Amino acid sequence: MDFFFKKNSVAITFIVVIIGMALAIAGQLIATPSQISISTLIANFGAFVALIGSMNLFYELFTRRQFMHEVRDNVIGSLNIRVSGLTDFTPDSVKYDFNKEILQSRKITLVFNFSSRFLRDYHATLKTFLTRGGEIELFVLKEGGQSTNHMVQMGYDKSFLDSNYKKLHSTIESFKEFKTNIKTTYVDVNIKYAAILFDNIGFMILSTTAPHRTHVPLLKFEKPGTIWDFVSEDIRRLGE
Repeated sequence: MDFFFKKNSVAITFIVVIIGMALAIAGQLIATPSQISISTLIANFGAFVALIGSMNLFYELFTRRQFMHEVRDNVIGSLNIRVSGLTDFTPDSVKYDFNKEILQSRKITLVFNFSSRFLRDYHATLKTFLTRGGEIELFVLKEGGQSTNHMVQMGYDKSFLDSNYKKLHSTIESFKEFKTNIKTTYVDVNIKYAAILFDNIGFMILSTTAPHRTHVPLLKFEKPGTIWDFVSEDIRRLGE
């Protein structure tokens, strides 16, 4: 059916171009008194019709398919993003300010390998959050487990890991007055990404495969959404 309409549209456009050209030629051949200039009007009108018809013919033959494909791809892409719940992207996760999300939440779920940076960077804000009755659930790699040993085999400096765990334990200890509000679970699995879940907003911090420093991107997503479902279910299984 689409082919039928397209074929007819091209045929009609082609006829319009022919008529326009015929009028333009006829206008040049008709001899009329100069003060009336009917021939000039006919020639100009024919040229105009031929030009419009040619542009439409070019669109039908060469541009329409590409235009419709671009529209379709944009619509589908926008729909997929909306369903996923993805709302923002930050090239460098360190530059994002989490203070607003912390103070507006009732519970925060954190998944990190061994980093204590979030707890240290937002130490004061997190204490305010805990004072208000907020809860923190923290998942980190078990020190000296198979996963950390595997990281050393991959090239991570053991002294680097030991230093980070020392900072982590010290930071957790600094919240000891709120120990009933903080649940820490040590897991011995390969954590493939870092995640921060607030009440209805989540963040996924991508990880590098090789042991080197770089700017790590941050994905922001909301609930409901397929990314939220994936991360929350992954964390639930992590705590089993």
